[in-house]
Amino acid sequence: MDRLAVPAFLSPFAAVFYPVSTLPTWMQQVSWLLPPSYVFEGMRAIVSGGAYQGIPLVLSACLAMVYILLASWFFTRIHRHAVRTGLLARYSAESAS
Repeated sequence: MDRLAVPAFLSPFAAVFYPVSTLPTWMQQVSWLLPPSYVFEGMRAIVSGGAYQGIPLVLSACLAMVYILLASWFFTRIHRHAVRTGLLARYSAESAS
């Protein structure tokens, strides 16, 4: 898969080009799960002459932290499983000869 395909796939959900309100309902629900959608909606509000609202930015940061914590927990669990079951073995230069 081309590495440019993922951003192109996520850009409609992240409200890069269009506001979240113009998306179909199911896409709006997915969009509000992505931190960039809050940032782009906030920028869109400022550019259109609205006031700065910090709550969406804080919500975006909290959502990003939740995703980072979930990913850390998941990768730690996978690593522990690999070490305990022997899937992850240590190879050294002495054992190769």
